[in-house]
Formats: sequence, structure tokens, C-alpha cells
Amino acid sequence: DDAARSGVLLLESALAPAQEAGALLVAFVNSDKTQSAALRVGSAGPIKIWVNGAVAISNDVHRTARMDQDAALISLKKGQN
Repeated sequence: DDAARSGVLLLESALAPAQEAGALLVAFVNSDKTQSAALRVGSAGPIKIWVNGAVAISNDVHRTARMDQDAALISLKKGQN
């Protein structure tokens, strides 16, 4: 799968032609131990990311999407996050 290899997930085709649309994505990360990790994301519009119930990134922006525009240090628990 291209998204898994490149780290890029493009949503334009899923949302087009809507002008006022949003998307909700869910991902799970399994960690073999409790540890800190870097969360990095890029977006063309407003973004909010929760990790284990807490907001990790929140940015109300309109811009050209690029990789790693927003970043946060997050805490992963052992097991599924």
C-alpha cells in the first residue's frame, strides 16, 4: 500500500467535490513498552489529533500541506494506543 510505504495519506479524492468537508481517521499503534515518541503530521487545513484520549496536536490553519508541519512529543503506553 502506497500510504504505508510513503507515510502520506491523501484525502482529496475521498472528500471531493465537497468544499466544506471533514474527515475522521483512526489509527492504532502498538508499543512493546511505555515510551515517548515523536508525532509528526502535515495538513492543508485544521487538524486535531488525540492520543490515548488527550489532545496531542490542535492547529486551526489553512495552508499548503507538507510533511511534518506540526509535531508533538507523545507518551505511548505498553500495548495498544
